[in-house]
Amino acid sequence: MAMNVGSPTRSSDPEVMLDINTTPLIDVMLVLLVMLIITIPIQLHSVNLNMPTGNPPPPLVLPEVVKLDIDDQSRVYWNGEVVEDRGLLESKMGASAQQPVQPEVHLRPDKDAKYAVVAGVMASAQRLGLTKATDPVRIEQDLMPLFPRKDWALLSHLLIFHGRRICEARSPKCEICTLNDICPSSTVQNTVSPRRKS
Repeated sequence: MAMNVGSPTRSSDPEVMLDINTTPLIDVMLVLLVMLIITIPIQLHSVNLNMPTGNPPPPLVLPEVVKLDIDDQSRVYWNGEVVEDRGLLESKMGASAQQPVQPEVHLRPDKDAKYAVVAGVMASAQRLGLTKATDPVRIEQDLMPLFPRKDWALLSHLLIFHGRRICEARSPKCEICTLNDICPSSTVQNTVSPRRKS
């Protein structure tokens, strides 16, 4: 960058020229930058953690796997053996719930099984302690392993339909519900639903 100061006429005196030389300023800035870079300590962006080494020990007792199957005739099977009545099923569920290591329950209903039977088995499992949660999300997480993944959407729709048509929050229709004899919230006590009398 240069600047001329003086008259445009030619005279015997040389023209005055004022130059601003920026080279020394750039040199000084570069020197300061280099000094700054050298004097800054190197930052380490890591945290030293003492992580455990080795593998975690395997569980001392593996949980028992209980397979509850419901066939197309709505018969309930406990580990491949037919369970003839609800009382026997509930006694087996109660005994399993009392074990120190709670068993994994795999509920596998046939697609042609009656909804009331499947829902009854699920309600009994919750009432007898095979699932101890009361939060809907936790209950869902407990029940997800019990059903094949392909049936989750259908089961969800069936439960929602039951809740909207029969088990309404403000006025449940327990007297016509097919699950009132096993439902812990039923307002009908010690009776069998009209549909189950056959």
